[in-house]
Amino acid sequence: MGNLIMIGIGSFMIYKSIVKMTNNNVSLGAWMQLLIGISFILKLRLLRFAGNIIGLIIFIAIISLILTYNRVNKYNKDNYKNNTSKNYQSNHTESNKTETPEVKTEEVVQKEEIIKVEETAEVVTTDEKVTTEAVVGTEEKKSTEAVAPAEEVAPTEEKVQTEKLLQTDEEEVVKNEEPEVAEEKSSTLKNDEFNLTGAYHWTFYLGFIKQKSTHIFAKDYIDYSMRGIAHSTDYRIEKISYDDGNKKWIGKSEDGTFYVLFFKDITDEAVTIYKHKCTEDMKEAVAFARPTDDETKDHGWNIYVHEGVAEQEDILPFAGKYYNAEQQLTIDIKDAQATYQNKTYTKLSHHTGEKRWVGQLGDEFLVIFYQQSKSDDYRELSLAIETFDDEEKAYKVKHDEQTFVPFVKKPIAKTIHVQVTPN
Repeated sequence: MGNLIMIGIGSFMIYKSIVKMTNNNVSLGAWMQLLIGISFILKLRLLRFAGNIIGLIIFIAIISLILTYNRVNKYNKDNYKNNTSKNYQSNHTESNKTETPEVKTEEVVQKEEIIKVEETAEVVTTDEKVTTEAVVGTEEKKSTEAVAPAEEVAPTEEKVQTEKLLQTDEEEVVKNEEPEVAEEKSSTLKNDEFNLTGAYHWTFYLGFIKQKSTHIFAKDYIDYSMRGIAHSTDYRIEKISYDDGNKKWIGKSEDGTFYVLFFKDITDEAVTIYKHKCTEDMKEAVAFARPTDDETKDHGWNIYVHEGVAEQEDILPFAGKYYNAEQQLTIDIKDAQATYQNKTYTKLSHHTGEKRWVGQLGDEFLVIFYQQSKSDDYRELSLAIETFDDEEKAYKVKHDEQTFVPFVKKPIAKTIHVQVTPN
């Protein structure tokens, strides 16, 4: 039991001395404590080989290992403390940067003060202006009320409501109209009353195909329809203006297309109409002038009859034998047929507006365009004659694409009967 106590005391004293030396406390007391601890153990003869060199080396190695372990452990603890301290300082520095307010230079401060002064001055000026206007308005109102007659009769409630409704309608019209339409209306267009009403139609033929064009006239719009195998359509044209002196009507359809219509020879049974479809904007419609009576573009002038009235047959206005001496051309024509270069063609159609006559012989089609004669008897004519082997081409060719040559009507040979009296 006593040996164990001696071993424990010696070991404890050796451990404490090593700890002190590890903590850089290498003093005389530490060395004395180490030697005393060793002596306690050596007394027990536990290290009988202490005199032996190998035993001494082993002893020194054990002591070195203990010292090394303690030093490494202390180094790790110091590193941990240093890293913790650095992290704390870094975080503290970042926090100070965030919380530190921006230091403004003297120049920035001066500029801000100038801006505040200017804004204050503007507010004061605005307040003064408002106050002045209010005072002036009040004085003017008082002056007006003083001048106004005392016996002025207030408008009735019904009259006020009527005026509001009219004002609302006018505002809605202006609001819904396009800017270009409103501008043209206010500057150059007339808005006379349009009195033509009812349905009028015109029937024409494309070969054997019958087409019917109908206009239904109202005060502020025109409903149009086309019926036929070749083409069918329906649309409404809203009125923009009407010039009664020039008989010019301008309107616009739902798809944004502008139309111009001119009228002449207006009766209860029929009306002659020229209709132009604009390819551009409102300015084209305004600038479009009234066409001449012999104009053939846009299908020319066409006679529309009132519903219930018998349609007028479109008859060729001239007939007879015509020849061109320069080109040695001869044509014998009347409404029902035409003989040209020894071939006789039967009439398919005649369109007065386009001044086009079309005849057929088998698979061949004869097209005759004519210009308005200078004389009522049509003794002289300008004709353009062409043949086609396709009916569609015969109707697609246009009057203004032709080259016209002069034709003169041959006089009718008179038969003289001579009566011979025998002697």
